[in-house]
Amino acid sequence: MFVLSHSIQRDAGLDIARGIAILLVVVGHVYPAPISSVIYVFHMPFFFLMGGYFFRVQDDLPALMRRFRQLIIPYVVFLVLIALPDMMTATLEKGPSVLKWRIERMILGGEKLVTPFTVFWFPTCYFLTATIYNALRRHLTPGAVWGVCVLLWVLATASQLFWPDFWLPWALNVCAIAVPIFHIGAVWGARLFHPSLRALVAMGVLGGGYQLAVLLWGAPAMDMKHGEYGLPLVTLLAAIACSGLLVALSRALGRSDTVTRALGYCGAASMTIMYVHMPARQVLRSYGLGDPALMVLLCIAISLCVHAALSATPTGRRLFLGRTA
Repeated sequence: MFVLSHSIQRDAGLDIARGIAILLVVVGHVYPAPISSVIYVFHMPFFFLMGGYFFRVQDDLPALMRRFRQLIIPYVVFLVLIALPDMMTATLEKGPSVLKWRIERMILGGEKLVTPFTVFWFPTCYFLTATIYNALRRHLTPGAVWGVCVLLWVLATASQLFWPDFWLPWALNVCAIAVPIFHIGAVWGARLFHPSLRALVAMGVLGGGYQLAVLLWGAPAMDMKHGEYGLPLVTLLAAIACSGLLVALSRALGRSDTVTRALGYCGAASMTIMYVHMPARQVLRSYGLGDPALMVLLCIAISLCVHAALSATPTGRRLFLGRTA
């Protein structure tokens, strides 16, 4: 969802892929299984893979402050603004005592944030993942970084199997799987996003085969927010393969200038779409809208309109989009 470094030459294929991925986030939150399950196999891992691909090692403190401005300030602003109507209504109806648990959940973040904050675990997890990974790359050898990533993956798998209810504030526990995915994107992203024909066929077999297993036999998806990572290693490999296939599809679609502009814009607006689509869905449902296709279209349209409005002013760009101007 977020690209914190632009040192790699602009890649239209990845812009399109990011646009498709954020649209799939919306679809996955509107349509039930098996459509949502197919999407959940890879849509969030893709963003961590892409983040790793664009990652460049930076000094710890300046990088931390930059990520805080780009990720955490918009996160807090959107969180507070979206929560205010409900908090004000609850206070008027039941008194100020009802605010305590709401404020606690907002501070804890991560798994404790529910509708309309369903995706709000991601910005804090991404912030923590990029911060941890930058420190690892700065202070450890490449072999040691791989060792830490393997250890984190083992911990994530153990947590899923033996402590499924374990969680940490700001989705810090999800970093145990997110950091290894980020590292895979950093080390192998070029091969993954620019695959050879043989690699593309292999990804098609693995990713397509797993998606077929999801549809026919209910193979597990990857619900990162709740620490459910599917079949150990198998689902992760399928998520990586599907991410590579998504980019390959995006490059094919990029032959059309219209598609490139439309999906590229959705990719650029991914942060706004992430924050706005669930509150929009909640409002639309309150008015009785039940058609899922129309719901998806309206949630996307509302999100893009909000993004255009926020992009129009320096204050909107700074507070809501994490930009400097």
